[in-house]
Amino acid sequence: RLEGGDSRGSALFVLYAASHDRPAQVARLARPYLVEVGAETGETVHLAVAHGDRVAHLDQVDSTFLLGARDWTDVDVPVHTSALGKVFLAWKVLEVPDGPLARLTDQTVTRRSDLEDDLEQARTCGYAVTHDELEIGLSGVAAPVFGPGDDVVAVVGVSGPTARLEPRADALGRLVLAAPREQTRQ
Repeated sequence: RLEGGDSRGSALFVLYAASHDRPAQVARLARPYLVEVGAETGETVHLAVAHGDRVAHLDQVDSTFLLGARDWTDVDVPVHTSALGKVFLAWKVLEVPDGPLARLTDQTVTRRSDLEDDLEQARTCGYAVTHDELEIGLSGVAAPVFGPGDDVVAVVGVSGPTARLEPRADALGRLVLAAPREQTRQ
């Protein structure tokens, strides 16, 4: 409560009160955090939401390195091949697609039992990791952003060359896990 009896809602309240364009509100509220993570890691940072049965990228902060991940806006990839998608699968926002799982590289997880193991690991750690599953040389780490009732409302992730991300995947996972929780649990 503010002086005079007025209340100031948290960023999360603003997000859910803005029913006219929720994705734009999510992107606006998350932008400072994306920039902060980008500055700390030097890597490409993503914000995504589930849209139908796919992952929709809302915002991206580009890598400061010459070699970095591309702009993923408007790019569809099989949900099981990206860290962002695996978060949505792990927290059951999206369902594992019916039929065979697409193999994009020799590292792509295509057996459902192996995918379930990955998703359980993501739930245990609080974040998902992929190495060379979408494309050889590309890795990603992503964590959920929770809303009211612990619903996953978005995912924040970092991607970049496997040579840079693989050795620090756990540290990046803890980084992307921490701030969204702090912001959305206000």
